[in-house]
Amino acid sequence: MFHFGRVDFDPEEYIIAEDAQLDSVTFDLTEFVGRVEELTPLSFVEPIRWPPATVASDDVIAFAGFPGVWREQLSEGHLRFYSFSSGASPVSAIGDLHLVTRIEAEECVAAIRGGLVLGSLGGLSGGPVFVWRTAPILFAELVGFAMEYQETLDLLYIRRATCLDRAGRLTV
Repeated sequence: MFHFGRVDFDPEEYIIAEDAQLDSVTFDLTEFVGRVEELTPLSFVEPIRWPPATVASDDVIAFAGFPGVWREQLSEGHLRFYSFSSGASPVSAIGDLHLVTRIEAEECVAAIRGGLVLGSLGGLSGGPVFVWRTAPILFAELVGFAMEYQETLDLLYIRRATCLDRAGRLTV
């Protein structure tokens, strides 16, 4: 059973592309926009340009996701997902297909709700990753998607968005 917001969906029907080696899959979710009140166009990230500009080692990234250890089943059919985000993480490494950052949780300023403590960040996969771009107005550019958190080394691996074309097809 899969849900996108409160809408049931069969992921097989919406696949644009998938690649096991890249550990990536893309879906066409456009038909869900406006289907329920919380899925407005503002619920989706639409890149302002494609492909995104180059990421440099001195860039600062922001990301968000939903760690698995913070998921709660409140009752049958009712789940709560707490989010984790970072608004200013350094780029630690850059590859053709990936980026890497360190979470450095001990340096974070955090508001933890409901007595939850920071633990494993597994579950961030698929979360959007942005680079802060300076222009006349500061803006966040989509540059990737969280792929894997390696807890013992404190590294978040990020699949670069440049692995996709404008239509969401994998290009590598």
